[in-house]
Amino acid sequence: MAGKKLPKNVDLASNVEVAAGFFTDTPPAEAKAESNKKEQSATPQPNAEKPTTNKTATKEKKNLGGRPKKYGLKNEQFTLTMHPEMYEKLRILAEEHTRGNFSGLIDEAIKSFCREHDIDLAAIHVTPEILDMYKKKQEKKSKKK
Repeated sequence: MAGKKLPKNVDLASNVEVAAGFFTDTPPAEAKAESNKKEQSATPQPNAEKPTTNKTATKEKKNLGGRPKKYGLKNEQFTLTMHPEMYEKLRILAEEHTRGNFSGLIDEAIKSFCREHDIDLAAIHVTPEILDMYKKKQEKKSKKK
């Protein structure tokens, strides 16, 4: 199949038969016969029902892909001060256990510490004013973009 090449000056949009069989093993003559069969079977039957379209139906948003929008408080970046050798050791552990996510390793270490010492993080309440401060900061950043 690697030997087939199309000429450079061929307009594929207007001349589909030139490219027939280019990506498949069927020769162009067989591809043409198959496409004729498909066209005949695709012709509408007189008794067949036509699908009705509702013009007032709301258009659905297309999935543009990418990461879905995160609701609530997003992760904030904080500074952590530690000995350089300790940091490098933890970075190696992060590679092994959390696919290189250092923050994820720290989160897991803190949760593990709390489980060992019977500390219930859910029982600790943060004042709503502090959380509101983070929400306002987050809204400011989103307005700048």
